[in-house]
Amino acid sequence: MRIALPRELRDLAYLASELGSSPSDRLMGEVGGIATDSREVLPGDLFVAIKGEHYDGNCFARKAFAAGAVAVLSDVADIGQTAGPVLWVKEVKSALLRAAERHRKRLGAHVTAVSGSSGKTTVKEAVAALLSSRYRVEKSAGNFNSTVGMPLSLLSMGSGTHLVLELGINRVGEMEALSRACSPDLAILTNVGTAHIGNFGDYTTLLFEKAALGKHVMSNGAFLVPYELPPAFFEQTPATLYRMGEHSRADFRAEKIVNCSKYVGADLVCPDRVITNLKWPIPGRVGVSNILAVGAVGYLMGLEDEEIRRGLSLAGQSTPRARAIEVGERILIDDTYNASPEAVIGAIESLSLRAGGRPCVAVLGDMLELGQYAAPLHEAVGEAAAGAGLAQLFLYGTEATSSLARGARRGGMPEQSIHCFERSEREALCEAVCRLVPRRAAVLFKGSLAMGLSGALEEVRRRFEE
Repeated sequence: MRIALPRELRDLAYLASELGSSPSDRLMGEVGGIATDSREVLPGDLFVAIKGEHYDGNCFARKAFAAGAVAVLSDVADIGQTAGPVLWVKEVKSALLRAAERHRKRLGAHVTAVSGSSGKTTVKEAVAALLSSRYRVEKSAGNFNSTVGMPLSLLSMGSGTHLVLELGINRVGEMEALSRACSPDLAILTNVGTAHIGNFGDYTTLLFEKAALGKHVMSNGAFLVPYELPPAFFEQTPATLYRMGEHSRADFRAEKIVNCSKYVGADLVCPDRVITNLKWPIPGRVGVSNILAVGAVGYLMGLEDEEIRRGLSLAGQSTPRARAIEVGERILIDDTYNASPEAVIGAIESLSLRAGGRPCVAVLGDMLELGQYAAPLHEAVGEAAAGAGLAQLFLYGTEATSSLARGARRGGMPEQSIHCFERSEREALCEAVCRLVPRRAAVLFKGSLAMGLSGALEEVRRRFEE
């Protein structure tokens, strides 16, 4: 991960002060950027030594200096001999969050923060596209949303009047720290599902943690949450709480929903007007939730109805997820970036709608970080897959071939339609997909990023094109 710094943060001594490091006579010169991977360091960068579960960035300080780093940020008192200055802080992640918080206050820009168990990158990209028609917008790069990625994203910004940030969490306590650092004017919680629930212990703890997004929203700001979530969890927000959904009492309500193979359309009922004929290119509940969130942001930001329509259309074309790839008579749907139970079920629903009468096939990998809930949640996805009427189901990974397959059988899917492959059998998986998938089929690929289904999709695509 690497970001370039805006002009106001490039003085090394000043940046060290913002990070909370002790001043030093050796801190002279200009910093071009910040990198957390020694392989990405460019001459003039600050290298941030992050300690993870399986690595320690302090071990790469020498390599960073060899690549041209001007200094290293570390929370290890003695990392041995180095070829340049070390900025010592008590805790690296806290130092980055501290610097980001100070930078955000100095910028004075309008900040929109997006979080949720799934769909946050899509909504972040869509909101940025929507607002760019009227404002000068900067957004988080890729999915830089963690307690390292979000502050680095914020520190890279300096020219925008409106900043759109993505916030993602894996542990208790992270959301409040992220919310405090970016102090959003407008915050959006797309949903609260079971993604990463294994790291939180239970759903209530996970919901409390997600709700902490609202703790540091500006008091004159807005906090958008799904209607189905209990409002008691959001009482700590100083902002105005808006609930969005299909319920008649939602502040932002989707009505007259129409699904077809190319899009979902809906009217958005707002507090004082109805915005008609909004569309999103992915049908089903996933598309409706995007219309709700992005349309509500447009309304709250004062955009006219036609601006919101055009903005949603532009956003739908530019968002990278669940893209359809036509290969001959088949359609491959690339949704391989990540997976949670709710997201997989939503993707299967969208698959059925997008297929337009074609046979539907799903290639599903393990959903990771579910802890003690892994088996029942995979089973629930298997039952949903069976209920969707898939022609074939290809399963890849330990939980997929056991629990997900068990759920599919319980849901009534014929045994001959279920094909199981261990993680070491990717080549066999690709061969089976190419051999068994019907000619006109629509094929969904989805699993946690670490499962590597993007590689399987590309291999299948290559074989189909031969």
